[in-house]
Amino acid sequence: MGVEFRQKGLVTMIPHASSPVKKFGELSFEEIKALTPDLTLEEAASPFAKYFYEENKLPQEFEAIANGPAMNVEDAFEPWDYAKHMNTDGYCRVENGYCVLKSGIAYSAVMIQQPGRTNEKMDAYNKEFAPEGALAYKTWTPGAHYFHFTDGAIEDFGYGLLHMHAIFDEDSYCNGTDVTKLGVELERVKENDPRCIWIGGNYWEHFQVLDTRISDQMIAMLIVNYLRETKEGRELRIRIFAGVGIKDGEFIRTPLPKGYSAEEIARYHMIHLMLEYGHEARLVNQFWEERQKSRN
Repeated sequence: MGVEFRQKGLVTMIPHASSPVKKFGELSFEEIKALTPDLTLEEAASPFAKYFYEENKLPQEFEAIANGPAMNVEDAFEPWDYAKHMNTDGYCRVENGYCVLKSGIAYSAVMIQQPGRTNEKMDAYNKEFAPEGALAYKTWTPGAHYFHFTDGAIEDFGYGLLHMHAIFDEDSYCNGTDVTKLGVELERVKENDPRCIWIGGNYWEHFQVLDTRISDQMIAMLIVNYLRETKEGRELRIRIFAGVGIKDGEFIRTPLPKGYSAEEIARYHMIHLMLEYGHEARLVNQFWEERQKSRN
């Protein structure tokens, strides 16, 4: 069961389930291989399709990091030390970077500014944006997002298709990580960092979509979101720990994807988050502005 810290009434991104609605495991290998990140005829006919075709590239401030070397491992931390480094009123020495931890876990860090972000904007975006097919999910990260299940997804982090299963609570979508296992003391979060409004973790079990089958080798990943209020809106600090998960309250180690080094995986994950959430920060504001204009 997932446990998170969340400010009362907080609204964050809730990915649309693609249509036709499916659960993880309901698509065959042949159906998965037939999926495309391009728009279907139905999706292309949507008035929201214009957002998909806008250029989605790394923000300039991230280009040098994405093309540069790995960060010093001393500036990263193991998942069980998460709270000690994150739930403070300051910042980590490196907020955008990647490396391989001493444990062998692939570590990725990204910080995204969300200027103008409000509950009202996010509520409208979650309910109204791009309801056709898989358009909302594809538009979130064009070229990398294929299909979203009610409890998982098909997407490409840069090293091939992944059949992704989100382990989550029915009452708290995609919140499958008990953040107290990461050292977070729920009753002390605001004392440690008054600006913090959310600490939530997603636990994913990935399976590589290989040439002849869907792999039966499970690859675990923890994605932990740390959200703060700022004068300009919100600030999202994300950490991915790949090759590790939490089962029955205990950390478990799993393999990393075949054919890539741990450092390559960490870098791919960092770049994916930079594109995904950098685009989302712009997309939500653009949708809101055009929505408001159409109502005036």
